[in-house]
This record gives sequence, structure tokens and C-alpha cells, in this order.
Amino acid sequence: MYNVPYRFLRPFYVNELRGVTDSMVKKLITELINRSKGTTPYSIQDSNILFNEEWCFSLKSNYRIVKDFIQRNLITYLTNANPNVIDISSKLERPQSRNLSNQRNLFNEYLSASNSYYCLYSNETLSSIESIDHFIPWSNVVHDHIWNLIPVTKSANSSKSDCLPSFDAYLEPFIKFQYNLANYIYESNSSYKKWYFSILQSETLPDTDTFRNKYIDVFTPLKLNASNIGFS
Repeated sequence: MYNVPYRFLRPFYVNELRGVTDSMVKKLITELINRSKGTTPYSIQDSNILFNEEWCFSLKSNYRIVKDFIQRNLITYLTNANPNVIDISSKLERPQSRNLSNQRNLFNEYLSASNSYYCLYSNETLSSIESIDHFIPWSNVVHDHIWNLIPVTKSANSSKSDCLPSFDAYLEPFIKFQYNLANYIYESNSSYKKWYFSILQSETLPDTDTFRNKYIDVFTPLKLNASNIGFS
């Protein structure tokens, strides 16, 4: 309440405030508000903000435009202040609902076709899909692409929580799982293979070494980025 409500109205008095020293701006804005009631979005009386009814109607009627304008400028500000954070625009609002049913169906198909599968973290045998883990935490990547997902036990997923996995221990077996899964998808001519295009940039499945190198090229900076912004 000390400065912000007053400075927010400064653009309405550009001419009147031209050349005024910074220390006098708040006092002059207070006087100008009292003189020109009704022309600004609100007035200030006894530390209370009193909205102008016409402005209230206008803001409500144009809410979507106003919100988009604010978000665009907020994204610009946050991007400049946080150059290492990826996809800031999708992090402004947490999605209200997320649906992993397609991914779960795919993993169930794959597990049914496989002789056996072991949880990446606990090494326990998985006979059904207990939980799906985002190898790089979802709150960092903010997507559910299959190339970052792996079925694990509920307890392992809970223990890992929002942390980064140890790349020394888990990256190679994760890539091996992903290659076997991708191979299953491409051999069955499944529509799911479109999920790999963003990382492989190819309609066909590359050989194991090329596949591994592409994963390392993508996941190494993803991990570094997440680590730099505080993921443990």
C-alpha cells in the first residue's frame, strides 16, 4: 500500500508528473487523484482502494485481453531474469488436470509383451503398472512425453518424488528401457511412435548407438538446467 497503488496510476498523469522529483511523485499523484475522480481505474481514500464502476465493467468485459497482456509481459520479465529456465510460459499456471491414460495403456501393452520388467530404481519385478515416473521431474519439463517416462513401483516413485535421478546409476538403464520400448512401438507400427519424433527427429528408429547419443544430448542439458534452478 505504500507505493504500488500510487505508482500504478502514474501513466495517467504523464504530463502532470513530467520533471517532478521522485520523492514528490506520490504526494502529487494523491492530489491528482482527488482532483480527477472517475478518470482513473480507482481512487485511494484512507488507504482503501475504491474502484471506479465503469472501469470495473471494462476490466471484466475485457478480462481475457487484460490477462493475456499481463502474462505476455510477465513471461518477458521472467525469461530475462531466469535465462536458464525452459518453457516459462507453461509454468505460469499449473494444469487443472492431467491424463496419462494413453501412456499407461502403452506401458501395459509393453509389459504384457515383455517376459519380465524390473523397476528402474528398486529393481523389483513389475507385473502391472503401479506408477509412472518422469525421469526429469514433471515440474521442470512440464510435459508428459513418453520419452521421459518410465513405469516404476509406487514406493520408488514416492521416494524419488521431485528429485533428479542419479545419472551415473540410472541414465544408461533408462535409455536401454526407452530403446526397447521404442523398438516395440516401431515394430508394431503403433501411432505412439509420433511421441518420439521430438527427440529423435526421425520417422524411423535409429540404431542403438545413435539412439543413446540423442538421449544423452537431450538429457544432459535438461539435468544441468534443473540442477541450476534448485532441483536436488
